[in-house]
Amino acid sequence: MTVLRPSRYMKTLYFIYMTAAIILGYLSWAIPLTVYAWMSRWSFMELLLLVLYTPLVALTVFTLYWINRYYNSIVYELTDDEIIVSKGVFWRVKSIVPYNRITNIDVVQGPLSRLFGIATLKIQTAGYGGPGPRVEAELGYLENYENIKEEILEKVKNLRPVATETGEVETPTLADVVAELKRIRKLLEKQMG
Repeated sequence: MTVLRPSRYMKTLYFIYMTAAIILGYLSWAIPLTVYAWMSRWSFMELLLLVLYTPLVALTVFTLYWINRYYNSIVYELTDDEIIVSKGVFWRVKSIVPYNRITNIDVVQGPLSRLFGIATLKIQTAGYGGPGPRVEAELGYLENYENIKEEILEKVKNLRPVATETGEVETPTLADVVAELKRIRKLLEKQMG
């Protein structure tokens, strides 16, 4: 069994995303409002500062706490039979994907992920969670993602695929199909009768 954890760069990326959100989503309007209030000599300047910046400080502290806890909660396990992904701070999630259900693995990298040399592997299955391929598990922010992808594909390659939740798929023979058609024909002849 191989136990993996995300790269430490995951926390750096989340910090960058948080900083961009604060600058673009909050400070872009809060700073001009503060400057305008100061230049206009509003009498309630202290109240304005308290109302504007207290939620920002509280949210920033909470987000920094959450990023660290979330990073520490993520564990990827590659067993002999399946991939197990565990993560979550307040709501714990555990995803288990058997190798014999995997149809594809996508490598996803954004511009910052490429800069740090990390990627997310999206594990897809067929017939497991609905029609068409579906991402059943994500192994996020991995540094040696190509090696891990190859390790998973090697395990998948040696297994017979299973596309249903109840068990292995049986492929009917031509004789089975002919026999079933004959039974259907007899039933239709009885009904029309």
